Amino acid sequence: MLSYNPLNFNISDAIVHAQGEWPNESVGYIFHKSYIPCINSSNEPENSFIIQNEEFDKRYINGEVEAIIHSHNSRAYASSIDQMKCDEMELPFGIINLIDPEIVTHCIFWGKGIKKADYLGRPFFFGVFDCLTLVCDYYKQKFKIKLPSPYRDFEFITSNHKFFEEYIGELKQFDEVGIDDLQEDDILFYCHSGRIIHIGIYIDENKILHHWLNQKSNFYPLKYKKEMLKFALRRKQS
Repeated sequence: MLSYNPLNFNISDAIVHAQGEWPNESVGYIFHKSYIPCINSSNEPENSFIIQNEEFDKRYINGEVEAIIHSHNSRAYASSIDQMKCDEMELPFGIINLIDPEIVTHCIFWGKGIKKADYLGRPFFFGVFDCLTLVCDYYKQKFKIKLPSPYRDFEFITSNHKFFEEYIGELKQFDEVGIDDLQEDDILFYCHSGRIIHIGIYIDENKILHHWLNQKSNFYPLKYKKEMLKFALRRKQS
């Protein structure tokens, strides 16, 4: 199981709950270090969750809910709604992904109070740990710059949605540069089938910081998948 649980929440009961609810999404929360299961009141419980529970509401209002945990059925990613709910509720969120009741593949936490993962060795979990998150975290830590991080859905990868083409329009503080004039900290853009599908950070010729699909984040040489590299953006100097 790939896991990121830096606050060391006890998730054993949450996993048992998820296994019992599969293929529907389970949902519960952490209260006084213990997992409290809830009924998923969604009309589409295989694809979403809703908590309608007075005790939960009271504890949430009082600031006593420590995290919300729900499960996915063979969807090892955070949906745009998951990402949005996490921000709106200002709580750590956890997702347990199962491919059947016996096989748990991921348990990933993110959100308020969760320590940012190191640049290297992050598990891939789209919407939480992906190439955009890595670039945003790099710029925030090194330059104290908060880059846009739009809510995004995994279907972007298999659809024709030009997510990154739209994203570039939000990066007003960057200029485009060619791939023969790269400098440290440039954001690299990689294309496939006529659209941008991936971004990375140039460190030097032998160290490009990447988080490729379904791989752990790591350094790669510039020559890796260079045929897909089309251009870069460089931060404007003030």
